[in-house]
Amino acid sequence: MAEKRKELANFDYWLNIINILGKNSPVLVLFNEINIKSATSFIYDEQKYSDLFPYLNIQKLDVNLSEMSDGRFEVLLNTIKKKLACLEHIGKEVPAKWVDIRCELEKIRIKKHITIKEYFEICEGHGIDKEKDQLLILRYFHMLGIVLHFSDDENLCDTIFLDPNWPVDAVYSALANIDIQENNGRFEKGEIYKIWESKGYDYNERAKLLQLMLIDNFDLCYKLPGSEAKYIIPMLLTEKKPEYDWGGNDNLQFRFQYPFRPNGICSRMIVRMHEYIDDDKVWNEGAVFIKNGATAQIIERKTVDEGLKIIEIRLKGQQNSCKDFLTLIREEIKSIQNRSFPNLPFVEMVPCNCNECSPSQSPYFFKYREIENYLKRRKDQIDCRNSATAVSIGKLIGNVFNEEEIKSKYEKVKGENMGDKININLSNIGNSQQTVKTDSNLQSTQKQDVEVNVTVSVEVKQDVKNTLSLFRNFRDDVLGEIDIEIENEKKRIKSELDKVEKAFVELQNAADKDEKDIDEGPKSRFGEFMDDLEDENSGISKALKFVKQGTKKAKEIARLYNNFS
Repeated sequence: MAEKRKELANFDYWLNIINILGKNSPVLVLFNEINIKSATSFIYDEQKYSDLFPYLNIQKLDVNLSEMSDGRFEVLLNTIKKKLACLEHIGKEVPAKWVDIRCELEKIRIKKHITIKEYFEICEGHGIDKEKDQLLILRYFHMLGIVLHFSDDENLCDTIFLDPNWPVDAVYSALANIDIQENNGRFEKGEIYKIWESKGYDYNERAKLLQLMLIDNFDLCYKLPGSEAKYIIPMLLTEKKPEYDWGGNDNLQFRFQYPFRPNGICSRMIVRMHEYIDDDKVWNEGAVFIKNGATAQIIERKTVDEGLKIIEIRLKGQQNSCKDFLTLIREEIKSIQNRSFPNLPFVEMVPCNCNECSPSQSPYFFKYREIENYLKRRKDQIDCRNSATAVSIGKLIGNVFNEEEIKSKYEKVKGENMGDKININLSNIGNSQQTVKTDSNLQSTQKQDVEVNVTVSVEVKQDVKNTLSLFRNFRDDVLGEIDIEIENEKKRIKSELDKVEKAFVELQNAADKDEKDIDEGPKSRFGEFMDDLEDENSGISKALKFVKQGTKKAKEIARLYNNFS
């Protein structure tokens, strides 16, 4: 909520956070006008945010909370009700017994938590006897935030938290503790137990809460190796980088680059990789790790010249060990992002290795998807933007990825022509003999060639995902408006949109599995939907007239669809 009088809202920050965490949520921006007829000094560029966040359904409303009788507050309430009714899970049919089980769990919420055995008994009391059905209901309740259940943690899987706020409040009380903060996130088990004891948590509850803070749950802290009771919360560590000699030459470099990066990626990574930390070389924004002869320095920072937010990775040591370690690091970072920030946009950046960039501490970085795009088009070289010299794509790939990953990545990659193939030679990969051949008639002059076939590219998969997200947003907008304007059309249009959504889901599943084609049924539904968008007399086109920016969103769906069709 933004108060025009105080100009307090940070729209860019909060809309970015919602875009990353909210999974295409409807958003209301409220302007609370109190005894102000005009408040033009407050800058809110509605068109700007609609363009920046096309997958968010953003709506601006003016309210006056000091005068509830002017009708605007009633409009706000009705708008909230309408948007809640259009949420994806609302209206889906569930067995009546599920509702009864939920009501019983809510009645005993004062207990804070129960055992899985007690939960099973509640289900049996309502006629749900099979364990797989009981666990399915529990998973559904966990997804909706009705309860918390950590099924994959052997120390917590026996416990169901009836009040999700109860464990969260306990964790925040530890993070906000002055003594732990002043000790830069370091604490002993007895210390945190005393904090929780003072707030009424019993001994068994304290043990479960500490387990919640560890790896694979909240990823907030880790136990110091070799210690029985000492822990570190990385997000509370000092921001000052410890002094150590790194040495700048002959590093394998890699970057993750973000237009907007939320806090927490680096601290989670430190928790998840703490077993590899090199002594005390760890701080709030980075750490040094050692594994199998490779040393990695990972730092969360901004670039000096461009001010871009990046996670910078540098490795030194035995070449193959460095590549293997980089693979593990990249997988860990992407796992954190997929789990905690599923809609976070990012780009993997590969350093140039031309004669000018190789010895430089600041080489030019290629977007990895740009390299993929060149390969799809059967190009074997790409120009460095710093030196303006052509660089072998094979050498770029070979200098960063290990042989196993290259085979995995490019085994099914194909160019624009479905019959073409790309060959990447893996003999002495990464050295001056590395070549990439794009002419299928060329004869191999090396002993070992890896033939590359086709998969759906990363860019296409992302386009499919984005199109599905935008379509769902579009569908909710249409169904939310036509109940007022063209009620008689709603049932038929909803049926049509549901069929198209099902087709998009099938397409996404096919893309994720790298399937070469999909059934004719989904293709036909896509074609009919695109035809309806162009037909002014179709029900969907008529409905667009009542939807804010409906035509714009429809065009964006068509544009994204054309990218991969």
